[in-house]
Amino acid sequence: MAAAMIKRLQIKVASAEQSVGTTERCNQQKVVFGRCWPPNPRSSLLDRATRGLDVARRRNHETRRRTGTNRAGSCLIVSSELEELMRVCDAI
Repeated sequence: MAAAMIKRLQIKVASAEQSVGTTERCNQQKVVFGRCWPPNPRSSLLDRATRGLDVARRRNHETRRRTGTNRAGSCLIVSSELEELMRVCDAI
């Protein structure tokens, strides 16, 4: 399961046995996200999921979220950044 999640979320680690605390912050966030994100969710609630990420990592996260949402059906996003909401949401 860990190997599949590493591949699915593009988590950069030396191996599946690597401690989460020894990875970069963005990879730590991916691990937390992956732990609570089932393989085929019907809906998702993301509360400030990109907080603290740089622009490139934020875009990557948005792409993964969009891909996952296409399978999921719906995603409710909470963010204090209006620009992000306008970029990723169908309705605000």
